[in-house]
Amino acid sequence: MSVSVLDPEEAHRLVSVSGTARLELEGADEVIDHLAKKYLGVESIPPDPGRGRVTVRVNAGDVIFSAEAERCGRVERAVPRPIRHVGDPVLHRPASRSTRSTRTSGHRVVHDMFASRYAADGVGLAANQIGVPLRVFV
Repeated sequence: MSVSVLDPEEAHRLVSVSGTARLELEGADEVIDHLAKKYLGVESIPPDPGRGRVTVRVNAGDVIFSAEAERCGRVERAVPRPIRHVGDPVLHRPASRSTRSTRTSGHRVVHDMFASRYAADGVGLAANQIGVPLRVFV
């Protein structure tokens, strides 16, 4: 799994975490109640009827802070890329899974995806929409 969080004021500043994730059904209610108390000041949040709760445990393999990466010369500023539209052949091609070899270049793609999304005033963007055939979305 990979998660990137951007500073909405500075699209080139972000933290990116990649690693593995495990879903756990047991104990999810307790985790949510603990977080509700800590961050919302309430004892618990009742579950939605008919919906289950799950906890996602993340084992971070790589954590990159863009400011740190910039100091090391590893990351350039994010650049908005042209967005592909309906009818573009790239949108009909299957996208590839992210692998270890794509993770390094993938950080650059994610930076550019966020910049492209903000420039288009969008709410979501898939990598193939900027011409990159990877299974990544922001």
